[in-house]
Amino acid sequence: MIALPDSNPKKGLVAMKTDLKDYVLCSFLLTLITIASVLVAMPILKLCMTWVPLGHYSVILGVVFFLLSYGIFSGFTLHLLIGLKPLQQGYSTMESPTFTYWKILIIISNFGQMAIAPFNFFFLGPVFARLYGAKIGKNSAVSITLADAFMVTIGDNAIIGSGTQICGNYLEGDKIFISPIRIGNNVTIGMNSVILPNTTIGDGATISIGSVVMPGTHIPAGEIWKGNPARKWQ
Repeated sequence: MIALPDSNPKKGLVAMKTDLKDYVLCSFLLTLITIASVLVAMPILKLCMTWVPLGHYSVILGVVFFLLSYGIFSGFTLHLLIGLKPLQQGYSTMESPTFTYWKILIIISNFGQMAIAPFNFFFLGPVFARLYGAKIGKNSAVSITLADAFMVTIGDNAIIGSGTQICGNYLEGDKIFISPIRIGNNVTIGMNSVILPNTTIGDGATISIGSVVMPGTHIPAGEIWKGNPARKWQ
């Protein structure tokens, strides 16, 4: 999540609000995911132990199976929730049901991606991003972790540089803005760039290293943009 300055300088930035309801809902869903992960990991571990005597290493293998199961179940849970109730786009207040729902999705996504991180080698980036809701085409190199992958669409043959942040939300004052990001085919985004919500990057476009693409930006096909905020270069 990225915070932008409020239009009213006297108000400044407002911290994200969390109440008891958020903790209860998130704890309930995370507990269900944990239970499901244990129920899957334990039988697999026992099956492995019937083939190979693991001794003390069984604990390590059990942790590995649990983390993989937790990461996968988290992704499935995200897909299920978003399929049943798509996330509303646009501005929402911190007291709105949309904000509560967004926090639940982000918590599930963050915990799941942390669990599966030890197995997320760079060439598996697109696979794990899809697991958490991203739509990614063929032959795209995505070695970064997408905080809200379910808001991101990336076309074929795209290259996303390391250290880049692609974020489908930002806080502005006491509101959150949520909107998807669409990245076309054959797009190159330089390392350490920032791509903010409601952004469309056309086919064959290039974003130079360290650029910040502001919310609502439409970059036409084939153009080169750079800077903070990013502007057309060629």
